Formats: sequence, C-alpha cells, structure tokens
Amino acid sequence: MSEHFFHNHPVKVTGPGTQNESQPSLPDTKLAPFEVLYTGFGVFLDTCRAKRQSQVVGGSAVLRHKVEMFASEMAQVYESESSRESDGLKHLNHIFFDSPHQVLRLSNINIAMTDGHYVYGEYNIPYLFVEFRNEGACSKAIPAIQMASYYQVSVAEVDRKLIYCSRLPALGMTVVGPVVTFYAMLWVGSVVLIPLTSGISCVSCAAGGDDRRALHGAFIAATNLLAQIGEDAKKLSNISSPPPPLLHHFYPDITELPSFPDSPTSIRFQITDIMRHGSDGRILYRAQSTSPDLDLVIKVARSYSIGLHNFCASRGHAPTIRGFKKFPGNVVVIAMDHLEGDHLGSEGSEEFRNKMAEQLKQLVKDFHSSNYVHGDLRLPNIYCVGDKIKLLDFDWGGIVGEAFYPYQILTSELREGRDMNNLMITKEDDDRVLDMSLKSIGCSL
Repeated sequence: MSEHFFHNHPVKVTGPGTQNESQPSLPDTKLAPFEVLYTGFGVFLDTCRAKRQSQVVGGSAVLRHKVEMFASEMAQVYESESSRESDGLKHLNHIFFDSPHQVLRLSNINIAMTDGHYVYGEYNIPYLFVEFRNEGACSKAIPAIQMASYYQVSVAEVDRKLIYCSRLPALGMTVVGPVVTFYAMLWVGSVVLIPLTSGISCVSCAAGGDDRRALHGAFIAATNLLAQIGEDAKKLSNISSPPPPLLHHFYPDITELPSFPDSPTSIRFQITDIMRHGSDGRILYRAQSTSPDLDLVIKVARSYSIGLHNFCASRGHAPTIRGFKKFPGNVVVIAMDHLEGDHLGSEGSEEFRNKMAEQLKQLVKDFHSSNYVHGDLRLPNIYCVGDKIKLLDFDWGGIVGEAFYPYQILTSELREGRDMNNLMITKEDDDRVLDMSLKSIGCSL
C-alpha cells in the first residue's frame, strides 16, 4: 500500500512503491493548491470556465468533429469493456495525437497493464493516462485510483536524476460508461490526483445539452494542457545535465511576484516554511526575500481583496504589501511583511485594549466610508504591533455589493444575528462581529 493525495487528501491505493532516498519526501502537511504546483492545470480550469460561459464552443471544426465521434461511440451501451476501450482509444488517438509514433494504447508499465497511457521520450516522462469501465461494471478498484496507481508505476520508470527536478505533471481521464472525467496528476513524493472536471456525460441530451458543450470545452483545455506538458517534458529530456532540484515539491512553484503597486518590477523570495493552512485552500508560508532582505509572509488564496488590504496598509493598519499576482485557476498569491505582535486582548492593560479598540473602530468606520467591507473581524485577524492595530485576512472582503461569504459553513460568531439565506457581506455584519469581538475581551464600546 502506498499513500496518494486525492482531492488534496491522502488515500491509500494498491501499487508498487516508488519512494526512496533519492526522491522528495512526503510532506506532513497539506499541499499548496495544485494550480500553483503546475500552472497548466490552472489554465485548463480557466479554459473550461470560459467555454461554459461562451455562446461559441470554439476550437477547430476538425477537433469538434473528432470529439463528436468519440462522444457518439462512448454514449453507446457496450457488452464488453474491452470493446469500449478499443473504440475509445481509437478516437482519443485521433483527438490528441498527430504523429503515428505517439499512440495511446493498452500496454505494460513494468508488471502493470494499463487501459491506455503515453510517456514522453527515452526518459519515460508521464504524459497521459486513461482508464475505462463499463457502466455498472463489477470491480473493487475505483477507476481514478486505479489510474493513479498506474501513474505511480510509471514514475518508477522515470530516470532517477529527474525526480528531484520536476513534479512530473500528467493528464488523467476516466471513461465510466458514457461519463468522462479529467484529472490532474502530480508527483510530490506521492501521487497527487485531483479532478479537473466533474463527470461529463457523452449522451447528447444530458443536462439539457449543457454536458456536450462542457465536453467540447474540456477537450479543448486538454489538448492545450497536453501541449504544455509535452513542451515541458521536451525541455526536461533534452538536457545534458538535469536542472536544479526543486527545494520543496509540495510548496508553490513561485519564487517571485510583480511588486505592488509598481508591477514593472518584481520581488524575489524563497519559501522556507509553512505557517498555517485551511481546508478551503488558504495557506500561509514564511519566506525570505533576496533583494531587499525582508522577512515575508506568502499567502495563497482563492479570493482576496487587495484593494481593502492596501487601504488599511496605507494607513499603517495592515502588513505592507510587497507583491501580488493572480494565477490561472482563480488563485491569488500575496507577499507581505511578516508581523511580530500579539492578538488584540492576549496581553496589555484594559486601558491599552480600549486604545487599540478605538483605533480599530475608526479604521472600520473609514473603510466603510470608502464602501469596503471586511467580513471577518474576529480576534484572530486583529493584531497589535507596538501601539498600532493591524488587520489581517482580507480573503472575503471587498466592495459593498461585490463581497460575499463562501458557501462553506461559517463559524457561530459569523452566523449569529444574520440572515444566512443571503451571503452578501454588509457593513452591519462587520459592526456586529466587531462588537462581539471587543466585548469578549472586556473593551468598553
């Protein structure tokens, strides 16, 4: 048994192990969002979103025809799973490969027989894996996990000197009856397997025809992703000596960001440690910049109000922003100064707490006047640095009418006293939560 990450959580799958002293060790913590481990996966998601929202399917007429032929075949009922495999592979080869030397086929990797896979070049760099099942087929193996185990065996065949140099990104596909799902696969000392799409039906009338549009968009995204994976594999295999090793396979693949607000310049840094992570993909890292020499926090999040953060920072009430960038896949990364301080209420006299509370109330009043809301004015997001209040965590904030709480279940402090049928963040939400926070530490209001 070996450990794999599925939906960013470890699961056990059967398959030969590949981890040894020459490979990156498995992290004890959760991974960075996969979109910043390999940006091609973020581009895939952006392409799918754009195609869903567009009235024009896009892609070449030739590609659309090939996808239609694949969907027509896979929508049929097959008595034999091998027949589904044979027909499916034939059409996938038409979609993905132009060269007769690049053939997705049933073949062995070591002792494992795959439904279909392709590896790149003499170094056997993983590229594309497909797993087929008939609908309702009796099998103890989950198709996606079976595919991940084949990918793991494939990684064991990669030239050892390249393991440290790449996360070996690959695209995975499962075809279960008429339903197709696309997956991201990465190597970080164990296999990372994450769905890029939900299951998309090949039946033409599924979801009122919306699934067919989604299928075309996913194949357009997949062809673009495979082109990028191929280019990266070519660079990796056409070298006289391997590139420098990745310091941390499970940290974001980011060493610089455009400076904020002067984007023509950049700030360079090296991530040194993980500080905190949340279940919604929000992660904080410690980092050290190389020029100038700064102690930084790098935040990775799905959403962030850089406007509200900058409003507070310009008044000395938030960490100085050093860099900011939106990455493909709806991920933002922010570099900011590390704060040395304490949470409001953790120490100090009553007089000091009341003084800090007055600063905080004035700050909230000021950004409300500028039509901003924060959304989470609980004590963990309020720091005291010297005699200055500092506000943190601008993930949910933004302009009034544009900022919303996430769909995840909120804490009782955020739910209490509000209508949870409407997730729009209001100034009243900020005032209510702030009053609750200040009362809890005995501040006079």
